[in-house]
Amino acid sequence: MRRLRAEPVGIVAVSLGVAAMGFLLPAVVSGEPPELWPVLSAAAGLPSLALGVALLWLRPHNRTGLLLALAGFVALLLAGVDNYLQVAQLLQETGTGSIPVNGASVAAAQGSWMLYYLPWAWLLLVFPSGAPANRLDRIVAAALPSIVVLFNLLAALGPVASPLPEANRDVALVPGADVVAVLLLPLFFGALLVCVVRFAVRFSHAPAAERVQMRWLAAAGALVPATLLLCWAGYLLGGSSDVVVVGLLLIYLLLPALVAVAVLRAELFDVDRVLAAGLVGTGLGAVALAVLAAIGGWAGAALGQESTAATAAATAVMVLLLLPVHKMLVRWVDRRLFPQRWLIMQSVAALEHDVYAGRALPEDLDIRLRAALSVPSLEVGYVLPGTGEVVDARGGAILPDTSAIAVVVAGEAVGFLDHVPELGHTGTPDRVLMAALARPMELVRLRLELSMALAEVEASRARILAAGYVERQRLERDLHDGAQQRLVALGMSLRLAQRHLGIEQHELHGVMDAAVAELGTVVAEIRQLAHGIRPSSLEAGLPAALEQLCHTAPFQVDLELRPAGNPEAAIPEMVGTTAYFVASEAVANAAKYAQASRIAVCLEHGGGVIRIGVRDNGGGGAVLRRGGGLAGLMDRVAAQGGTLQVLSPAGHGTLVEAELPCA
Repeated sequence: MRRLRAEPVGIVAVSLGVAAMGFLLPAVVSGEPPELWPVLSAAAGLPSLALGVALLWLRPHNRTGLLLALAGFVALLLAGVDNYLQVAQLLQETGTGSIPVNGASVAAAQGSWMLYYLPWAWLLLVFPSGAPANRLDRIVAAALPSIVVLFNLLAALGPVASPLPEANRDVALVPGADVVAVLLLPLFFGALLVCVVRFAVRFSHAPAAERVQMRWLAAAGALVPATLLLCWAGYLLGGSSDVVVVGLLLIYLLLPALVAVAVLRAELFDVDRVLAAGLVGTGLGAVALAVLAAIGGWAGAALGQESTAATAAATAVMVLLLLPVHKMLVRWVDRRLFPQRWLIMQSVAALEHDVYAGRALPEDLDIRLRAALSVPSLEVGYVLPGTGEVVDARGGAILPDTSAIAVVVAGEAVGFLDHVPELGHTGTPDRVLMAALARPMELVRLRLELSMALAEVEASRARILAAGYVERQRLERDLHDGAQQRLVALGMSLRLAQRHLGIEQHELHGVMDAAVAELGTVVAEIRQLAHGIRPSSLEAGLPAALEQLCHTAPFQVDLELRPAGNPEAAIPEMVGTTAYFVASEAVANAAKYAQASRIAVCLEHGGGVIRIGVRDNGGGGAVLRRGGGLAGLMDRVAAQGGTLQVLSPAGHGTLVEAELPCA
């Protein structure tokens, strides 16, 4: 641990020494401050150096910090060497002094620009663990510095073009050495490209936890070979490598920050949503820079002057051409980098479109996701508002696993995605993806809450109706077995007393006859009252009660039973009572208001339901109005889980029909 903790201190000390030799010594000898460009080059490496030292201190066993620090040190070293040689040349030209220059070292440093890419290429091979994953990665990691050393050795043996006389040489020490060195350049570029490809392969097979870290580097990693390609394109097409400056600045400013976040705070925010855009932006930017470099070089050669107008026009044309392509490429890259995320987003979008078109229900979300991801075990849970209970789309209670992904809206979980392994271990889920899932989930859980509330209302209304029927039965029995029987017994006692009266008490016979007649009237009224509460004819079944209703009506009422025979056996008591009251109320309304000459009652029983219908040939025009008898029937039927409809076109009679489940 002490050795690892000593590395940050040693790197800082060596870097300060390089800065002193490259900037402080030339400034003291020449008496002039360093030029701006070397200072900016050195400053570009400071973020990598600082973050690398910090990572070495905080994560001493992860060698990623060492590579970051090495990248920053390389930038500082090459900027210092460049400044040193510029000052040495200036002092020789002005004759105001001198600083020591070794010609062989200058000749051997012609390919020092390769060092800019070396730490980042290694980083792509070892990130995030800090070590190569397999033998191929180790071979590529060893080949990169070998190519750099061999290129510089061959370049040193060939002609050297330098403003310093100590290093300048027109004749090659080894003929053809410079040609062989040039042939190594495609090999170096190929090695950089292999690093990017190997990173992509490791990313596609990495565990979910490592993917979170690697995603931060995925988009920017392509800058490493792309920048070198832009440099060569600038040389070939425009005779200048200025375009490479943009790429190097992006590498040295963007990559250190991404690596630091990936190591320390990989779950800081959703990187997936910008990764595809970053890759596409990098690719299109490289294409645009190459085209602009080509146009600038062509315009400069053709017009013989600065090509500002041509470059500006080319920029405008490139923007117009690339804008419509950008979205399409982002979708294409997103689909291939994050297929699961893309499939979920597409499934949700298709479901929303079908829901609005009336071709699907929001509750089909789990079915769509299972089909899209080919995960039959996938479950979608919905958190019911208020209770916190998690249910499925049909309202059945479920228990999400600890790995289930919570979909959160405004700090409140509205649902869960369960049994989706790749999404379940990636830290903070993609907020755009979660927002897309939250829309149908929020709709489903509100629909569930509403349906459950309606079901509870229906259940409570059915309970109230059942309690009412029970109370009616009790009251009917009390009237029949209590007051009615006592009054009948009292009438019989009066008749018995009347028989024992003498002839001389004939005046009391009239009183007794009047009392017995009054008792008969009271008994009849009690029987009628009890019949209104619950017809006693229902004791023999619904068809028998309907037959009695039709026979006792003061007008002709036809009764039809379908099927004929004994359909009442499977009709529950409360269902039969409700059907009887529908028929009774409809017959009474037809007789009272419809001015009908014919009324027909039809009872149909089958398929687990009964249908009771009353049709008349009256004037029609009946309507359901609040507080009316038909409205009361509708409430009674709805409480039993049935439906009531009234068809009453003016001048064509009225049909009152109820359908009641027998379950």
